[in-house]
Amino acid sequence: MRKAEVIVASARMLVGTPFRPQGHDPARGLDCIGLAAVACGVPSEALQDDYRLSGKGQGERLRNALPKHFRRVSRTSRRAGDLLLLRPGRGQWHLAISTGTGFVHADVRRRTVVETPGEPGWPIAAVYRLRSRKGR
Repeated sequence: MRKAEVIVASARMLVGTPFRPQGHDPARGLDCIGLAAVACGVPSEALQDDYRLSGKGQGERLRNALPKHFRRVSRTSRRAGDLLLLRPGRGQWHLAISTGTGFVHADVRRRTVVETPGEPGWPIAAVYRLRSRKGR
């Protein structure tokens, strides 16, 4: 299996996991950062150390942390397995995994990880792809 297929399969296996604010353990619940970290196989603290995704400067902190394990790619080259940085509201940020036909994310309203078909209903601020182990 290719890396992207493994990420999508991992994200889909987490569908149904309860939503938990600051959750990074599938057994106890996940938030969007925990979901992205588990599905992509990176430490959740590498993405965000305090998990706050709203408020002044939080999006910048997250965008500064992502390049450690991900490289930014153009929205037009987006493919399955990519990490989507979404902007659900002013000063709010959300992460999701692209599946190619939709996206997997930790849905706070449904209180669970879900797979949603189609495009996200929020603006895509950036798209990131997991770096290879060689750093490419």
